[in-house]
Amino acid sequence: MKKNSISIRSTYSPEKEAERFILQQHVKKGKYLFIVIGAGQGFLARTLARIYPGSQIVSFYLDDDLFYEAGSPEKSWHPGSSFSLAMFLSNEIDDVFVPLLNLVQWKPCSKAYPILFKTVLTSIHHYINERNASIVTTVNFGKIWIRNVFFNFLQIEHTVALQNVDQPIVITAAGPTLAASLPVLLSYRSCFFLMALPSSLAALQNSGIIPDLIVNTDPGFWNRYHFMRLPYKNVPVAMPLTGSINKGKNPVLLLNQRSFLEDSLSQSYSSPVINLPQHGTVAGTALFLAAEITSAPVIFSGLDLSYTDIHEHVKPHPFHTLMETKQDRLTPFLSLLFNRKVDQLNQDRAFHTYEAWFNHTHFNRNIYRLNPSSIKLNFFKNIDSVTFARMVNPFNHDYHHYFTSFHDNFESRKELLDSALKKFLMHFYSKRQEVTDFYSLDSFIYFLKSDPVVYEFLESTELQNILKAVKTIAGNNILRKEDISDMFLSTEKYIGKFHA
Repeated sequence: MKKNSISIRSTYSPEKEAERFILQQHVKKGKYLFIVIGAGQGFLARTLARIYPGSQIVSFYLDDDLFYEAGSPEKSWHPGSSFSLAMFLSNEIDDVFVPLLNLVQWKPCSKAYPILFKTVLTSIHHYINERNASIVTTVNFGKIWIRNVFFNFLQIEHTVALQNVDQPIVITAAGPTLAASLPVLLSYRSCFFLMALPSSLAALQNSGIIPDLIVNTDPGFWNRYHFMRLPYKNVPVAMPLTGSINKGKNPVLLLNQRSFLEDSLSQSYSSPVINLPQHGTVAGTALFLAAEITSAPVIFSGLDLSYTDIHEHVKPHPFHTLMETKQDRLTPFLSLLFNRKVDQLNQDRAFHTYEAWFNHTHFNRNIYRLNPSSIKLNFFKNIDSVTFARMVNPFNHDYHHYFTSFHDNFESRKELLDSALKKFLMHFYSKRQEVTDFYSLDSFIYFLKSDPVVYEFLESTELQNILKAVKTIAGNNILRKEDISDMFLSTEKYIGKFHA
């Protein structure tokens, strides 16, 4: 059988050809997530299911006719699918299966459809990199997210609502190229609404530029470091309850990234909450927020996703001050910066992950980068300072105020939290009684996800152990009841710490 003059499969025995190819991959017996690119007429997927029973198989057909000839199997994408590649990957490849992933590439299809094959392969690589980054983030910050939700819920008293913005929105990140844009931002400050990422605040302050809104989603201590000497006490901070702890110094524009905890607790505030998709970088959240509140252009400055020489950040930056305190005669400040760059380039894929996300997410609006770095972002238009001035000048406002303030009475806040925690703990206890031994991946995953509330807590606190449990079953071992019960008990103990 030929497509584009390339033989897709054996004419005489396609089943034996598929089996021979699979055995040549030398994959040990077990249960896996197989991703088949160039699935032909389905012989590969069917043979994988026979040789590796209990595995998950996701197939990418590069021709609609081949898909229908294979019998239109489930968990399959083809060019005529109603789902985009990104949406299909998100729907079919769950994070808990990522450690079991095996990529199977059928070379005849790659030769017959080289462009589409490369597109599918690139999309899969980008998606897996994003999910790996998400897994690492959840393992490192899951418990901190829960802690932050409870603390912020008790501490935030002054909230604000934000009406639609009728000016262009400028979003400042902390890349080195921000420095070149600061003079024009200062000169035309009354012509745009300024959303600042926390790491850009020191540079803005140094130039005498006051933001309208600070966007804060990162949960950890180092993010709070940007706020320690912040003079902008009256500037609202847009943040989810999972963000780094706000001690009541700034008004808060509440964001809800639709976790169960955020949904259940943010409803008690009197101010409206802005619902946004979850995102792994504050720059992505800022872009989603800007798209919600304006139809005017959105302009990034300092979104570099790269180094300039040995500099990762614009100057001044709080981390520079911190690093200067660690220099000595043998390792001066510039050596520390150089060593950090080497370590980051060798170990940290964050720049590449963020670049891939911006390049593979389509935005139905005009987005710009002001005096940008050399890193190309497909859906952004690059502009210089002259073009920027011409673009924003018609929007000059002598005065604009977009916020409405709310001051909640939080006397009953602790009672509300205690009541919620009791319900969570009772819910967990009830689900724990259903725990049993597990012999298959399907039964274990179904058990975990049959209760989204329980799964959200377990994923945040025990994701590393969940992944180990998945590998245990994948290796044809029994997952014992006591191992799952231990996970439940660990999470219940962590939640219980916040109970009065």
